Amino acid sequence: IKYDDVCERIRIATHQLEHVQIVLEETSRRCEQLEKEKSEINAQSEYLSQNVLNVTSKYKD
Repeated sequence: IKYDDVCERIRIATHQLEHVQIVLEETSRRCEQLEKEKSEINAQSEYLSQNVLNVTSKYKD
C-alpha cells in the first residue's frame, strides 16, 4: 500500500464520517421536533377529552 493511497482513503473516510455526522444531527433535530409535536398533540387530545366528558355529563342527566 502506498502512502498516497492511504492518505486518499483517510480523506474519503473523513468525508464520509462528516456526512454521517450531518445526517445524525439532522435526524436528532427532527426527533426533537417530533417530540414537541407529540406533546402538543397529547395536550390537545387531553383538552378535547375533557370537553367530551363535560358535554357528555351535561346531557347525561
